[in-house]
Amino acid sequence: MLDLKALFRELHPGSTKKIELTSGRRPRLVDGNQVKNLGDEILNDEEVLDLCRAHGGGKELDELDDKPIRWVTPGPKGQVSVTVAMKGREVAATFAPAPEPRRSTRPPRRQTASAMRRAEPDTHRTEHRRAITAAERRRVSAKPPPPAERPRSPTPAATKRRTIPAQPAARAPQQAQQAQQPQQARPAEPAFEQKRDARGGPAPVNWIRELCESAARQGASDVHLTTGMPLAVRIAGELREAKNRVGATDLENTLKAILTPQARAELERNGGTCFALALGSNLRARVNVTQTHAGLKLALRLVKPEPASLADLGLPAAVAQIIEQPQGLCLVVGPAGQGKTTTLASLVDQVNQTRAAHIVVVEDPIEIPITSKKAVVSQREVGTDASSFHRALEGALRQDPDVIAIGELRDIETVRMALAASETGHLVIGTMNAPDARRAIERIIEVFPTGEQPQVRTTLAGGLRLVIGQRLLRKEGTSERVAAVEILPGSVALWNLIREDKTFQIPSLMQRGKALGIVRLEDSVRELRDNGVISKADAEPFLTKNIAAEAPVLEAPAPDRGAQPEPLPADDSALGALWNRAGAIFGRKGGPQ
Repeated sequence: MLDLKALFRELHPGSTKKIELTSGRRPRLVDGNQVKNLGDEILNDEEVLDLCRAHGGGKELDELDDKPIRWVTPGPKGQVSVTVAMKGREVAATFAPAPEPRRSTRPPRRQTASAMRRAEPDTHRTEHRRAITAAERRRVSAKPPPPAERPRSPTPAATKRRTIPAQPAARAPQQAQQAQQPQQARPAEPAFEQKRDARGGPAPVNWIRELCESAARQGASDVHLTTGMPLAVRIAGELREAKNRVGATDLENTLKAILTPQARAELERNGGTCFALALGSNLRARVNVTQTHAGLKLALRLVKPEPASLADLGLPAAVAQIIEQPQGLCLVVGPAGQGKTTTLASLVDQVNQTRAAHIVVVEDPIEIPITSKKAVVSQREVGTDASSFHRALEGALRQDPDVIAIGELRDIETVRMALAASETGHLVIGTMNAPDARRAIERIIEVFPTGEQPQVRTTLAGGLRLVIGQRLLRKEGTSERVAAVEILPGSVALWNLIREDKTFQIPSLMQRGKALGIVRLEDSVRELRDNGVISKADAEPFLTKNIAAEAPVLEAPAPDRGAQPEPLPADDSALGALWNRAGAIFGRKGGPQ
């Protein structure tokens, strides 16, 4: 990054030089009409703001607009004046020598004859002024006389002011207890239907943590709190409700405790916000808050605080070999809620453990923190560390990365940056909402205008290394879930189909491509069913209706992946502990215990 502190030596008092930093341009030193570039690096918005924050900029930079923000910071040769503002779509910052304070003394002027006469000493006038000054000091320092008492009008005894004498020692504890009673009656935590213990309870953050920990022990993946609605959790893909309802005041008090000022501002501005929340050392949550017609809605996606291994996720060893390649594009695809983020973190951590590389991770928000091991891992959060995925990726490409992980390929600019990075010597790993590998490849191509698609197919064919599709299915007899995976590694056959616009033939390639390391979703589900991991009822929607598909064939109809597993009946006994725990937290009856 640009060393501004060293450049401040050019900004000595009285100099006309100034340093200009503008996003999308090179930093430069301006001295009148002379302009000198300070390097070849082109700065982006976040880099300009980071430099300003490093030299005295505050939180007001987060809400920067066209109105300039100014402050003064110390430099090696004097004070430096900083001015930052938005100029169109660019962030512009100027560093210049701060103006010297005005001196009260004036240079001597030539005295005229009249001035010299006025300057002659006048003893009588001088003594008179001294006397006035002394009298004035005595008048100011003297205490004002007390005001004359007004005749008091008769006042009712009930309104007379009186001083309460100190209580005797024996009555002091009783008085202190009476003074504390109003504080105990004040709500100390959110609750359902105002059913709270009169003695108070844990703070909002504490009960959110306890509730999520209880839900996680029952195998829940999500917790839902909606104003006026029962508490709900999702276990093994099925949404289940409790009898307790969420009050508007309770939910508002909870949000006051867990929302950062930036998240609250985003909620008020956009009607929704998303951020990560640490719930102790063994649990984290991705929190999404939205404003609905009925009131506030809080959804928490529970995740583990550290990445799982590839073996724990059931991914074959060949996946670890594929991501050891120095460049290319790897995709993790599947519907929402199928564990794509967990798999992405596992792939990144696999590189982290095996390669001395620089890994830049861009997410919205950061769900699973990754600690640097053999590699250097830099995690950037959209909305906090960068304004958008596009801006974050622009900055990542200038940070000498070896691996770039993208939380979601959601728009054309993000996909364009990912393809460009995979083509210029970087390994790019990203997730995408798509039902299977074939549809993911087609969506990458179709997101571009028709005129650009031939070039995109060529670029994708040259850079695609791996596509992992996955679905989470319920383990038989438990509330846990296991991943059924679809693995499509890059190969000449696949690249030819992409380049020639024949992606409709990818299912046929996958049926006869076992020797290429291809794993079909049907085969993974069938293996889980045969090993007794999942039930036949859960496996049936993912298996081809044609019985002949049990054996490999050259051509076969594409599997029906659109069907979803049938919802299982609620297991009340499995949720008993959770609901009892929720009742212990929220449903205590009032009154003394």
